[in-house]
Amino acid sequence: MNLITNLAAFKAIQENFILAVGNFDGLHVGHQKLLSHFLENARKNSLKTCVLTFKPHPKIFFDPKLTNFLLMDYETKIQELKIMGVDYIFELPFTEEIQSTSAKEFISEYFEDNKYMQAIHLGHDFALGMGKEDAYKLLKSCCHHLQVYQEKRWEIDNNVCSSTLIRECLEAGDVKRASLYLGRNYSLSGEVIRGLGVGNKELVPTANLSWNHQLITPKSGVYFTKTLVDNEWYDSITNIGHSPTVVDHGEKRVETFLLNFSQTLYTANITVEFLNYHREEMNFQSKQALLEQIKSDVQARKDYA
Repeated sequence: MNLITNLAAFKAIQENFILAVGNFDGLHVGHQKLLSHFLENARKNSLKTCVLTFKPHPKIFFDPKLTNFLLMDYETKIQELKIMGVDYIFELPFTEEIQSTSAKEFISEYFEDNKYMQAIHLGHDFALGMGKEDAYKLLKSCCHHLQVYQEKRWEIDNNVCSSTLIRECLEAGDVKRASLYLGRNYSLSGEVIRGLGVGNKELVPTANLSWNHQLITPKSGVYFTKTLVDNEWYDSITNIGHSPTVVDHGEKRVETFLLNFSQTLYTANITVEFLNYHREEMNFQSKQALLEQIKSDVQARKDYA
């Protein structure tokens, strides 16, 4: 896989290729369908593949302090595209200049005179330029040498699969429904840092996750999860929120309790996959009440199919 970060390098590609354009946040089922057709088109016609995506996500460009938004961090997205077999990734820096460029100017600058580009694949709602114009119609009218493909809307349960819909599911705590649209379980990854340690000595190890806060977290509550540690999966229970336990500690946390695990987790890199919402966060009158609830949660997790 070749990573391109500027227009000159993009124009320097000297082999016939097709292009897919989009933010591809989350690489959800709709994106997967588009990229599957894109890769199949390339295979049938013996063409190389190039994906143009923006860095940072335009929403983050306009609000650099934005948190709780992305479905996938940028590095993971690039790695997943590489695994799919994409030949070139054009990482286009989203800048003030790019955001103020009209769709026609963008097409003229990036696509119009590229003799090696044979086709472009777009999502059903992809808009381009400062006016968010219909990219499909403009490309069809401006780039007669190109085949332009627009993916149809992909629906699941009569809902159009989109990054926005998945965010809404996660904000509502419906991680199971979010997984339908993602095509996989939603996950958070990061290093385990020292936490409050309220329950780890008495029952199960506690992993206090340090995660990329630009990534969206499901709504506060307790979830059935599974956790990857050193290439092994463990059943787990994860609390998202302010860890009220006996006292509300204020700061939002992601804390995971691993079943059948007794090793030290501090500084380990782990991945937590969310399977199902279990219950709301609770504030307990005593540590004993907390431990009784944890035991109940652990049994419920063991019973979860």
